[in-house]
Amino acid sequence: MLIKFFVVVSICMLLIFTPEKAISQDYASLKKELTDIYKSDQKYRIVLDSLVRKAGLQWDHPEIQKIIPQAAKQDSLNLSRVLSILDSCGWVGVKQIGAEANEALFVVIQHADSSILIKYFPLLTKSYELNETPGKFYALMLDRILVDRGQKQLYGTQMQMEKKEGKFVPFPIEDQPGVNERRKRVGLQPLEAYLKEMNR
Repeated sequence: MLIKFFVVVSICMLLIFTPEKAISQDYASLKKELTDIYKSDQKYRIVLDSLVRKAGLQWDHPEIQKIIPQAAKQDSLNLSRVLSILDSCGWVGVKQIGAEANEALFVVIQHADSSILIKYFPLLTKSYELNETPGKFYALMLDRILVDRGQKQLYGTQMQMEKKEGKFVPFPIEDQPGVNERRKRVGLQPLEAYLKEMNR
């Protein structure tokens, strides 16, 4: 693990001190690693989503319980790698590493504990403000932090299951009449359309 950390540090130092052509090659290396991380992150979640939403299995079903520890182990490995990258390189933008690799930074942190989100949210915010990272990632992470703190979210991205009808509904939203305008500014679809997709 220590060797891998130094590899990441070396790549990021090269991005600072090497000519443009070499920088392009190093970004390509970072892009490949993060793209692989993204695929491994989504692998188990696609299966779980299919079993829960399409097959209708409950979370305590043995088939789901068998997958959850595997997903957790992969999440831990991915988090370790992404934290090394963020600490060494910052929140690298879409222009440098492409959309999927940039999204990998987001999904891995978004799946982590609140303390991790809070620590790295300023890096995401800066990248978003520089138009280097999509606004939807900023909105999703901010809402997650607010909801975890017991506060009202701003963009309506965080959902909970309504027990009575078994449908997804958003956690409480600050200034709900203005939520769709805020969502539009960060590239999110109207809340009503989002809820329709969630409850298909």
